[in-house]
Amino acid sequence: MSVGLSENQKAQLKTLSESIDSNLSVDEFKGKLQILKEHNFKAPAPKTGGSIVPDGSKTQEQLNEELKAQVPAVDPSVSRYVDAISRTVPKN
Repeated sequence: MSVGLSENQKAQLKTLSESIDSNLSVDEFKGKLQILKEHNFKAPAPKTGGSIVPDGSKTQEQLNEELKAQVPAVDPSVSRYVDAISRTVPKN
């Protein structure tokens, strides 16, 4: 039940689970514990518009290409400054 939680979150879930009625069946207890987990430890929403598959199916290169595609177009009056600055920034 505590897979994917930090140690602090595991301790919090343990404390919360102590408030669940102990006269429930195992399946009912697991269901209520799952509800507690989902309600209290929601995963943060991705900051980018797309979703990243957690199983690692996208390579770093694919993610970089997606990120480059999301960069907004530069106003033509500012493009010379952007070009000059980008030439001075060291590449990795």
